[in-house]
Amino acid sequence: MPSLRINEQLRTLADVLETDRHSGLTLAPEAALDDMRRQIGKQVRNDDLLEGCRTAFAKGFHRVKLYFMCGLPGERPEDLDGIIDMAEPSPRWGGRSAAGR
Repeated sequence: MPSLRINEQLRTLADVLETDRHSGLTLAPEAALDDMRRQIGKQVRNDDLLEGCRTAFAKGFHRVKLYFMCGLPGERPEDLDGIIDMAEPSPRWGGRSAAGR
């Protein structure tokens, strides 16, 4: 699966992908916090991102890669901290950590 543009339909992405190849998804939220994402014109919310990832893992995907941008106009320290928080494995994502492979 190539890199995907994130939009409000992310929640249903794993449901509509009918394939036996479920290695991974690559998503580019570009910012970790909802307000920064709105500032750069991305309308997806963290709730949609998390739900989409949970659904992907439940449907058999093994990993989700997230790409972020640093140095965005108006970026604050909490925006960078949000990237670190999203990058850390967490049960809220619905997958296994890299150590659990």
